[in-house]
Amino acid sequence: MKVVIVPDSYKGCLTSMQVADAIGIGIQTLYPDAQITKLAASDGGDGMLEAFTATADYSMQYVETHDALMRSIVAKWARKGDMAVIESAQAIGLHLLKNTERDLIKATSYGLGEMILHAVNIGCKKIIVGLGGTATNDGGVGMLQALGVRFYDSNNHLLDNNKNQLLYVASYDDFALDSKIKNTDIIIASDVNNPLYGNNGATYIFGPQKQNPYMTKEERANQLCVFEKAMCNLAANVIGGSSGCCSHTKRAGAAGGIGYALLAMCNATIKSGSELLFETIGLERIISDSDYIITGEGRSDEQTLMGKLPVKVLDLCKSIGKPCILISGAVDNASALLDYGFSQVYAVTPDDMPLSQALQPEIAISNIISCVSKIK
Repeated sequence: MKVVIVPDSYKGCLTSMQVADAIGIGIQTLYPDAQITKLAASDGGDGMLEAFTATADYSMQYVETHDALMRSIVAKWARKGDMAVIESAQAIGLHLLKNTERDLIKATSYGLGEMILHAVNIGCKKIIVGLGGTATNDGGVGMLQALGVRFYDSNNHLLDNNKNQLLYVASYDDFALDSKIKNTDIIIASDVNNPLYGNNGATYIFGPQKQNPYMTKEERANQLCVFEKAMCNLAANVIGGSSGCCSHTKRAGAAGGIGYALLAMCNATIKSGSELLFETIGLERIISDSDYIITGEGRSDEQTLMGKLPVKVLDLCKSIGKPCILISGAVDNASALLDYGFSQVYAVTPDDMPLSQALQPEIAISNIISCVSKIK
């Protein structure tokens, strides 16, 4: 029996490969002779670097850059020939900040721009930028500053780059935009479908998790309203023009609007992060020779059916007539997931286990191994 295991991470608990390893132990216990292929996976957010480099010959690169609060940090990215794979969360990830350090006012995407510039300066002609898991909501202004774009306030004063300047931008010039950027093939990897602004935009959907948790409910609501107006202003009155139309493009709202900035000013193209990964690792070929495919994520519910990684795996399985089993940390509305096409659906966490306990890595691994024994 041949089994392919290709899960997303259990965010805040286990990496994609740690989940795959645990499922693999369970399968090996059930079927000692099973041939198991374990693959790390990501939709372009956290874990993308691991997923891309696990199955191909990449060299890991390190660069001195800045986190979302402009503190010095060493971030890593991967290189293969003249292609770079950059995971934005490596520099400006939300996971790099303490809960008390989350701050929409200060958090800037400048560090990501430094990573992109480093890759270009050492000869990369194609850059895949995974967007997700960031602490920022600056419309990509900080990233563009690092690439050479200069932003000005309403008094035509040059804005510095030591914090998020989205609220103050009134105009810009790109005379100093690094010329090599214009000749670089930049691909946005993300499965987030949100536009730059609006009820489903970057600020209202992803902003709350990036705010300081000690703000009052009223303060949080007011802050989101201010940032939403600033996002609209960025598209309509600052970058605007013919570029402004891409503010409504799917994935423009990825990573706090970095998707929009790359589309509008760096001639980037967009691809589904998971589908791009599948193409790169040849997932269709791998699963076509398998008997069972297992995927999963931290929590599966109806939002999973809106294009999250497990459904991308399932859709590929459907196209070649292979069964796909879902094993996730928690499951809500299993019937909807089964109706969509998963052959079996399992929740790893026991109903009576507190979330704080379930998120402990060693307990999660034990729960996964135990859950796999239920596979029919």
